[in-house]
Amino acid sequence: MIRLIAVLTLWAGCASAQMNITNYEKEGSLKPFHHLKCIGPEDYRPEYSPADLATGLVECLKRNKLSKAGDLVVELQVRGQFDMERVKDRSAHQGVQVLLMSAISEAGARGQSRAEKAMGQFGGVGSPRHDAACKRMKAAGPPQHSPSYMVQHGMAAFTGLDGDGLVAGFNPEKTWRETLSGFFGCS
Repeated sequence: MIRLIAVLTLWAGCASAQMNITNYEKEGSLKPFHHLKCIGPEDYRPEYSPADLATGLVECLKRNKLSKAGDLVVELQVRGQFDMERVKDRSAHQGVQVLLMSAISEAGARGQSRAEKAMGQFGGVGSPRHDAACKRMKAAGPPQHSPSYMVQHGMAAFTGLDGDGLVAGFNPEKTWRETLSGFFGCS
């Protein structure tokens, strides 16, 4: 009981105190190399990173292009999962979710509801759009983009990278197959 009172007192003090918060960012953290319009899967290129795709997602959500927005969310997350497998610094991995949340927020007041609707329309594993995405991603092969957006987002970018920040001996083809089957549920 005393512990609960202490925690509540500390929380109340923090909530009422004027707090200065400093945000530190490393150059290149979550940075896109390509600023995309609202594009569909036919326009995806292997060199587009999740940070690049997020710029297109913002445009789709703003314009209420839900089909393209749903496809972009999926592509962003699948490529992001692939990057999580090749970037050593685990603290950098949450960058994919930060990109997604930032894109939805940047899209304005309706961003969240439109993103939810877009994903509802996309459907789950085995839906026609899911199957089409699996077929397209398998045919495209592993992404060719730089994962620097993610590497620069992690704590190792501040404390000192070990080499390029990537997993040694990474096998892109094998990891892409595993990402599609394990993470995205492609058969």
